[in-house]
Amino acid sequence: MTFESLIQLDPALWPLAIMAFLRIVTVFLFLPILGENLVPPQLRIALALVLTFCLWPVIEGPIRQTGNVLQWSPITLAIATFREIVYGFSVAFAARLVIFAAEIGAQIVGANMGFGTASVFSIAANREESPFTAYQGWIAIILILVLNIHHVFIEGLANSFKFIPIGPIADGATLARVASGVVTSAFLLGVKLTAPLLVVQLLINIALGCLARAVPQLNVFVLSFPLSFLLSMIVLFVGAGMYIRYMSYQGMQSEVGAYNMMQKVFYDGKGFQK
Repeated sequence: MTFESLIQLDPALWPLAIMAFLRIVTVFLFLPILGENLVPPQLRIALALVLTFCLWPVIEGPIRQTGNVLQWSPITLAIATFREIVYGFSVAFAARLVIFAAEIGAQIVGANMGFGTASVFSIAANREESPFTAYQGWIAIILILVLNIHHVFIEGLANSFKFIPIGPIADGATLARVASGVVTSAFLLGVKLTAPLLVVQLLINIALGCLARAVPQLNVFVLSFPLSFLLSMIVLFVGAGMYIRYMSYQGMQSEVGAYNMMQKVFYDGKGFQK
């Protein structure tokens, strides 16, 4: 059957189609790039609706198998809706690992460089953040687009209907453990991405501390900001190629791995496919 059967208001298909649309639109609302505030919610909902109609002939068979088991009622619809929202938010949360890592690393380094005193309003994040944080975030978004990582997310979303039934059940403890692992991985990746800048800033502070002891009349606090900013920017631009390569390989592999692992949590509720 095709989506013409859906348009004919078949009562047996509408609950399944609504749940499929709810899964897609929830992922789109929080997915990197599509989930940014720069993208209007109306556009995200429209894209999710179009993708649902395009995928319906392919995903109808797998989800109908689940529909034959479920006895739809207001209670089962409410439970399935809640589970689809949890699923969409969870996998989209895992898909933002690299963006989280870039923001964490930029905040750590930016505070030492003096960017903590200057902030700009980020339309994408809908909050004030340092220019360095916005710069690192845009690099992560550009890499996701250049490396076609967003295709992996959409492909994984389409394939999820083959393995994960409507209203997926996930073990709460496993879901929390994987989510905490994503946060930990994002923090460690952010520290690794900014490690050269952190080392430079540490050496600058040590040198200024020794200089202050040797020449007490010298006001090292006046020198700390321009010196830290200048040397950090030099290291940043000299190591820009290495930074992008590391984020491209290590970062994007972690991104896709976290996304796939979060999906596996819903395969059988334990993180492993049946």
